[in-house]
Amino acid sequence: MTASGPDRAIVAWIALMADSERIRAQAWTADGVRAAGWPAEGVLVANPHDFGDFTLAGDGAGGAFVAWGDPDDVDVRLQHISASGNPAPGWAAEGISLGAGYPGPLASDGQGGVLVARRLVYPDRRLAGLVVHRIDTQGQPAPGWPVPGPFFPRVWDAAFLVDPGHHVFVSTAEVDTTTYKPLGIVVRRLDESGVGDPSWPNKGVVLEEPRYVHGTWIFPDGLGGVYVEWEAPQYYQCDYYCPYDPGRSVARVLNDGSTQGAWSSAPKGTSSAPDGTGGVLVALQNHGRPGAIRLDSEGAVMPGWDPEGSRAMTEVVKSPGIMVTDDGRGGAFLAWWDLRGGDYHLYASRLDASGRLAEGWPETATVIGPRVQSRYLEGSLSVALASLSEEVAIAVWTEYPGPWGYITALRPGEPGPVADLAPIDRPVGFGVVEVRPNPAQNPIVAIVELPEAGPARLDLVDGAGRRLETHEFSFSQRARGSVRLDGEGKLPAGIYWLRLTQAGRTASRKVAVLH
Repeated sequence: MTASGPDRAIVAWIALMADSERIRAQAWTADGVRAAGWPAEGVLVANPHDFGDFTLAGDGAGGAFVAWGDPDDVDVRLQHISASGNPAPGWAAEGISLGAGYPGPLASDGQGGVLVARRLVYPDRRLAGLVVHRIDTQGQPAPGWPVPGPFFPRVWDAAFLVDPGHHVFVSTAEVDTTTYKPLGIVVRRLDESGVGDPSWPNKGVVLEEPRYVHGTWIFPDGLGGVYVEWEAPQYYQCDYYCPYDPGRSVARVLNDGSTQGAWSSAPKGTSSAPDGTGGVLVALQNHGRPGAIRLDSEGAVMPGWDPEGSRAMTEVVKSPGIMVTDDGRGGAFLAWWDLRGGDYHLYASRLDASGRLAEGWPETATVIGPRVQSRYLEGSLSVALASLSEEVAIAVWTEYPGPWGYITALRPGEPGPVADLAPIDRPVGFGVVEVRPNPAQNPIVAIVELPEAGPARLDLVDGAGRRLETHEFSFSQRARGSVRLDGEGKLPAGIYWLRLTQAGRTASRKVAVLH
């Protein structure tokens, strides 16, 4: 999910239909009404031959950019959906081709265009690096930007941000291309021509050299610099139950390329977000209780906020992670799954600008989902949270009350009830939906969907097409579930494929293994 403009949220998903795999998108306004021109089933963004990954970003004007990979064509494609739900003027119905590789992150450039990354790999499937394209409003390479674009070797993941002065900030998670061991999080600043800022270090600002890192996010500090977030499980403070989210660190880089010492000891949490006033919100668990901390631009704890996390709920929870976003008043909305007692519940809460539970919100938080309890939810324990205008946050998740799944959104209201948004029907299809984690270390857990009951097989295949491990399994009905592969020992670092087979059909998904 992404916010686009002051009062719109856009959701994109993979529709694993019986005959093909499709990327669809839907838009809602802040009052819970489906945006004009967007059909109930969402707009069709792409119908690739064999789906790989996709990424999504708002264009700031009610539309969105979507990049996806088509493994059959070994091609990365990009589409711009306008606020009306149609391809933007100048964009073909099938989008544009960026070249061979795999889709990376993308972000609006603030001028109607987009920055989009394309991951490159060597013929033996080893990571080569990442190239950054800049595409204008008409779907053409942006004037002045190099073609295809700046190339960053050793980069597994990245994030972009364009500031009001049109500087391009790039945060990269870099790894050794042979061993896939992490090299660190590096931040660079480029000008409008894609050239590095000469006042910054030649190789960028290195924030950390962790044992394991691959995800990175970036958002503005409101003062010309940026906050950078990355996954850093070796620091994760998890008091009770955190099986999926590896934990995240956050740091600040000023516009001159310097860092502040106070940020080196910033708390490590499960997600971060700007607080809307130049500071940052960090979601974390305070001795097993969901909470958040608010830091000012100097990295100091804001008055009233608990340094260990102001609690959004008094009870100890069993949660895989907590999402946070600002409420437009210096406070925070939070959302999280709670697995206590084997039941699956999605909670929301709100803290005010002084770090206290917002007026009217219960100490036990507010249950916002799912609509129907289901054992199929185990493969979908994630929630997206986006902040819109007028103190509105939208929470989106997938739920499986039976063989059919739904993408559902709720808007936490005042002071705790929720406004229901129309769900999107999403039938269970055929494919490998997700790999956890990715990049992976043994074991590898694949979330798969089967549209019919019966035996199936999941193979782990290397870049040369050799089958390394096979796991045969069966579902009693069409459903989503998890399949575990141990890798039969320690796999060499590199790019592999998970290949799902049932009743003559096959589908695959890429996974990286690192040490």
